[in-house]
Parts: sequence; structure tokens; C-alpha cells
Amino acid sequence: MKYLFLVIVSLLLAVQGEVSKEELEKLKEIHDTCLTESGVDQSMPEKAFKGEFTDDPKFKEHLLCFHKK
Repeated sequence: MKYLFLVIVSLLLAVQGEVSKEELEKLKEIHDTCLTESGVDQSMPEKAFKGEFTDDPKFKEHLLCFHKK
């Protein structure tokens, strides 16, 4: 599961090469929406970017939400 998040982010960056300002805003909007829907603690996604993953069900729900949108 911890690699799924990295794969998604890596694919987004690899396909585009560079993320535009509009795309960053859209990703932020999706992230904020999924934070609210999943109820995950804000620190979990931040820790995931640093390589610290958790098996918390809310975090997994957040990743799934982000992936679907």
C-alpha cells in the first residue's frame, strides 16, 4: 500500500514532466476534499511524502479517494 501512493505521484510527474500551476491547484483541491471525506490526520499524507507510511484505514481511504478523483 505504501508504494501505491509513490507510484501514483511518480506516474503523474513522469507523464507530465512538469506540473503546471493549475494542476497543482487541482491536486490541492482533491487532496483537501479527500482529507475531509476520509477524516485522515493531515500529518499522515505529509509523512508519506517523507517515506513514513502507516497502515491506518483512514489513510488508505484517503489514498483511494485521491486515486479515484
